Amino acid sequence: MFNKLFEDVANLADGVYLENNPEAAKIYEDRRQAEKEEAELRKRKFEESQNQQLPYYEDSKNIPVLAQKIIKGEQITTEDKQLQTNFPKELEKELKRQKRLAALQKKANKPQKPRKLSKVRQDAVSLEVYTPREIVLQYLAGHGKINMAALQSIFGNKKGKSVESERRRRISYYSAEGMGVNEMAHMLWENSGDQIYEKYDSQDFREAVEDVILSFNSSTAMAKELLQNYQ
Repeated sequence: MFNKLFEDVANLADGVYLENNPEAAKIYEDRRQAEKEEAELRKRKFEESQNQQLPYYEDSKNIPVLAQKIIKGEQITTEDKQLQTNFPKELEKELKRQKRLAALQKKANKPQKPRKLSKVRQDAVSLEVYTPREIVLQYLAGHGKINMAALQSIFGNKKGKSVESERRRRISYYSAEGMGVNEMAHMLWENSGDQIYEKYDSQDFREAVEDVILSFNSSTAMAKELLQNYQ
């Protein structure tokens, strides 16, 4: 009898409506309801497990906090020691990561002393110059630097030109902390002195910056040209 009922239930699941067998239909509906309730129970348990906060020493997300305490030499608690016992490899990896980052940060924050200029560059810097191009040459022959934005604005859209290869060629006057074309042009114009400031404008200096960058791969070459102009 039960085999026949389950057979009828299977037929019902396949789309055969057993209008004349309400008992089989009831079994089918009961099974569907039970499956639905079971699914809801699983969902609720999963949500509860997600919301349940693990103890400090059982949660690997606390490893960065512990690593910071160790690096700074702060007092380690009993729970910290238990966390260390539970996740030794993770802690070791995090300590290495944080120490590496700290070293990089320290290096980045260390003030960089300008390198001593060569004799030819010192001589070029000591000249009195009068045109935007000469002022740009003198600035970059000294300690002036361009940045990637400057190179990108000049070489970024030129076919066959690699911005990175142009950066390497101009490494003697390139720095990540250097200036873009517009920034440098405006700065040099504003600090050029009254006579030059009134005679030229920022656009003249922008064109000079672009021309010098396009024409020279090294600060020494700029210095030599300046000295030749004043021989």
